[in-house]
Amino acid sequence: MFREIAPQIALVTYQVQNQSIDGGLGRLSVRSSIWVQREGKWQVTFHQATMLN
Repeated sequence: MFREIAPQIALVTYQVQNQSIDGGLGRLSVRSSIWVQREGKWQVTFHQATMLN
């Protein structure tokens, strides 16, 4: 999900599900990043991952 929190600043959130070695479902995490647009380029300024299992 993408949410503009201020002009040229965006919060991006998403989930990641890894695959385990045996091919089953691995660890699930929720991730958040804050992106800032500077000189026409988007740069990540903060990132956090929270493991759910």
